[in-house]
Amino acid sequence: PLLQNVDSAKIEKVQHTRDMQDVANIMQNELSEPYKSYYAWLVDLCREITQHRAQNLMTSKNMAVVVAPNLFDPIQMANPMKAMTVSGAIVEFLQLSMEWREQSLNAVN
Repeated sequence: PLLQNVDSAKIEKVQHTRDMQDVANIMQNELSEPYKSYYAWLVDLCREITQHRAQNLMTSKNMAVVVAPNLFDPIQMANPMKAMTVSGAIVEFLQLSMEWREQSLNAVN
C-alpha cells in the first residue's frame, strides 16, 4: 500500500491540525519514488472524479472513504485500535491531499 511506510504519527497530526503545509510535506518529502508519483496520480484521479459530484455523488470525503482503505494495510499493525485510528487519519489525509492539490494547481494557473 502506498502510505504504509509513512510515519503514522505524521498522518495523524494532519488529521488533527488540517494543516496544508503538513500535507504538502508528506506528499513531497515522506514518499519516495515511485510511490510519490503514484500517489500524486491517484490524488489527481480522485480530484477529476469529484469534479462530477453532481452526477456521481462523489465528494472529496466520499472519494477518500472509498479509496483510503487501499492505501494502508491495518493488519500490519500490532494494535488493532491504533490501526483503526490510523485508517481514519488516512481518510482525512487523502481528502486534504485532494484539496491541497487543487489549491496548488489553481495557484499555478
